[in-house]
Amino acid sequence: ETKELRGNKQQIQGNLTEKKLLLSTTKNSYELNLQLEQGAKGTLSLLTDQQMNSALTLSFNTKNGTITVNRENYGVDFERESENQRSFSIPQDALSLQVFVDRSVIEIFINDGQKVVTARVFPKNDQTGIILEGENSLFSGNIWTLRSMKSEE
Repeated sequence: ETKELRGNKQQIQGNLTEKKLLLSTTKNSYELNLQLEQGAKGTLSLLTDQQMNSALTLSFNTKNGTITVNRENYGVDFERESENQRSFSIPQDALSLQVFVDRSVIEIFINDGQKVVTARVFPKNDQTGIILEGENSLFSGNIWTLRSMKSEE
């Protein structure tokens, strides 16, 4: 169970208006649960660098019912023939995101698993931030650091 791996918890909430740094950590191992109200439009940037120039982005528009995951402006390019951008249709309703980041793997569960995205990434040492920005709508959620799994002997 992932709940057993959860470490420190940080509650987040606010209004999507401008870039908001949700977390800057020294390691990329966390779980993010995020709820966005109906009509929300914005971008969640994962694994951002300190200058906020490079990130894996998740752009959402619940008015139009679309979500796009884009890794073309991110980290070390390792698969030139791989698809760097994927778009999905989502209900024109509130949006729930559950994001797991474990070093080089990102898993995103959209609306309790109605859509799922898995991405392999290779972040540089300074790519550890999470930024949320968008138009005027409310968000809330939690971020947990994740502990390493220890093998049983």
